[in-house]
Amino acid sequence: MGGGTAVAWSQAVGWSALAAVVVAAGSAGLSMARRRSSRRVQEARDRRRERYRAVFEHVQTDGAVDPQVVSEWSRAFSDGVFLDLLADALERADAEARSRLIALCERSGYVGRLRRAAWSVWWWRRAYAARWLGRLGSREGIADLIRLSDDVSLRVRCVAIGALGSLRDPRIDPVLLKALDTAGNGDETLSRRLVPIEVVTAALIAQGASVVLPLLPRLIEGPIAVREAVANILSCVPDAHPPVRAALLGAFRDGDAEVRARAAQARGKVGDVG
Repeated sequence: MGGGTAVAWSQAVGWSALAAVVVAAGSAGLSMARRRSSRRVQEARDRRRERYRAVFEHVQTDGAVDPQVVSEWSRAFSDGVFLDLLADALERADAEARSRLIALCERSGYVGRLRRAAWSVWWWRRAYAARWLGRLGSREGIADLIRLSDDVSLRVRCVAIGALGSLRDPRIDPVLLKALDTAGNGDETLSRRLVPIEVVTAALIAQGASVVLPLLPRLIEGPIAVREAVANILSCVPDAHPPVRAALLGAFRDGDAEVRARAAQARGKVGDVG
């Protein structure tokens, strides 16, 4: 009986050791397979990256675009490698090259796809569409961004307001000014559902001189948060027109220290400009 138990125990140990060897060998084989697969994926990404980079350089340096490029772009917009390079190219391109890139995106159907995505039931798709419509700066997408600035999702509204700040169009300033008035209304019960005033302020600063004169009444009569934001904007966008100087001098008597400090900073820059 004892001898049988010893034999059984020995066999169990043997099988356990064999199983451990098999598992270790299998794990090593899977690890090697994963590394090979990962290497192949990375090599494929690198090849696509080089091909896309060559296309971008051609588009930016040569006004003529091969129809085959348009066809290739229409298939590449679902590729993260392509989109990363496109974002970088748009960031670095001069005005002429940027206009060619935007025109090619329009011809390839990407702007149309983004405009359709702007109507998606999923907030993250609408936010994605707003972000890329802002990056591309296509006039076709401005109406969609204006609509998304009043979206039910706070995240979408924030992205849309930021995107509008990067564009230039007469329709944009009234939207941003309305967003500023709403963000600074002081209603704490709504504050968590409102676009942060810092987001609106950054968008208005990006608009530059076109928003300065419409902001002046708000520097005098607006709520504290709005007056602080306007003073901040004027300190970043110096304007030497007499109405601006007068409004800033009036802000020196404001009851809020932040408004007075920003107004003094803006007045100093206006002096430099004038």
